[in-house]
Amino acid sequence: MTLINTPRIKSTRLISLALIATLAFPTLAMTAGCGSKTDTAPPPSSSGPMMSTTPTAQQRPGMSTKQKVVLLAGAALLYYLYKKHQASQNQTTPGASPQGQLYQSKNGGIYYRNAQHQPVWVTAPSGGAQVPQDQVQRYAPDYGRFQNVPVPAPPAGAPTTSALDFDSSLAAPGPRGPGM
Repeated sequence: MTLINTPRIKSTRLISLALIATLAFPTLAMTAGCGSKTDTAPPPSSSGPMMSTTPTAQQRPGMSTKQKVVLLAGAALLYYLYKKHQASQNQTTPGASPQGQLYQSKNGGIYYRNAQHQPVWVTAPSGGAQVPQDQVQRYAPDYGRFQNVPVPAPPAGAPTTSALDFDSSLAAPGPRGPGM
């Protein structure tokens, strides 16, 4: 006569059912919509198989149509300002700027001569300045070689002016206000 141990069979069945449930639950949860949808393919395009469904820069949500700017600081900003002023001097008559012509000293500093013919050194603001990207590419496409280069100090006692005061088209970086 064989003895069947009933409690042992019940516990084995219970364990196997629990194991099946733990393996099947993630699959059932994904089909029910509880899982992540990042691995799924995008729905087919109604525009045909040859049309691209990737949005362009004008169609992307959150993209601005405003002008892109580059933050220039230190020697790179002074180099850009010098090259821009040099280009504008070539297009107009010399001395047409209210500050006059910009000069580059032997040590790399930028200055102009005021009405009394004294040099006034142009300094870079500590926070840099925002410059439209297209202007940077037009006037100083090689500005990168001046990044992380120390700005030469003006001579002791020499008058100075900030690059932001010298060129009103430069914008100081700051917090974005409404509409930016």
